[in-house]
Amino acid sequence: MTPDGLRFTLALAFGIALALFISAPLVCTYGAVDGLDGTPVIIDYPELWGSLDSLSGTVYAVGDILCHQESGRSFHLNGSQLPICVRDISALAGLFAGMCAVMRIGRYTSERRFCVPFLIVSFGLMIADVVIQNVFSLNVVPTRVVTGFLCGLSVSFAIDMWFRSFEPRHDE
Repeated sequence: MTPDGLRFTLALAFGIALALFISAPLVCTYGAVDGLDGTPVIIDYPELWGSLDSLSGTVYAVGDILCHQESGRSFHLNGSQLPICVRDISALAGLFAGMCAVMRIGRYTSERRFCVPFLIVSFGLMIADVVIQNVFSLNVVPTRVVTGFLCGLSVSFAIDMWFRSFEPRHDE
């Protein structure tokens, strides 16, 4: 597969995942999933996932494995919380937006002098946000959204930079 094909495939995968995570609470009955507070890598609510329709149950179970799913740190739609937290859904949106951007303007975003500092700064901001919010027992949703989105964006640029390292160079 060509690098362009890989970029498209990743953008499609991130877009489908984003759509599934956003649509899962919309498919459920109003307020069917709320008050979650789990542990990543452990399925905390298998009975609840089994009571949902098969698609929503599967999407929520994947979210249960990937995320802590704290209700206070999640967006809510249709009275239900999303299967992953605010920062994770924002990071996924950033990955999708970034892969779409690199397909249009990738040669600019994948330059090492831009990509590496952006990656370092975005992860530094997210780590600072996590530490500050945990130390001071805060829950500042807008900073979670911004830092998650920036990290997703920077990771997509780094993926593109890596893909471009395999392309033949056309030095002029």
